[in-house]
Amino acid sequence: EIATDENFATILYQIKDLTDSTYTMTEAQKLESVSSDSPYWWRVKAVDGAGNASAYTGAGSFTVGFSLDLPAWATYVLIGIGGLLLLALGFWLGRRNADY
Repeated sequence: EIATDENFATILYQIKDLTDSTYTMTEAQKLESVSSDSPYWWRVKAVDGAGNASAYTGAGSFTVGFSLDLPAWATYVLIGIGGLLLLALGFWLGRRNADY
């Protein structure tokens, strides 16, 4: 099962009668890109030939698409480096174009 919430109140896909340990979703089942703030959730259960079902596994989460989740400190460091580079570029251009 794939759902949009950890409690599986909104199930998007419930694939039954699988015989392999892997499954590749079809193009029609393509999921929208999501961020790590609102991931998709998955879980599985096994059913034997007699129809006896196991309990569901614990829920696991995953995202689709590109996500660049940096810690806050890394974001501030990158902003600081960008600011210093702009300041250095401005200083260099100012000295280069100065009329002496």
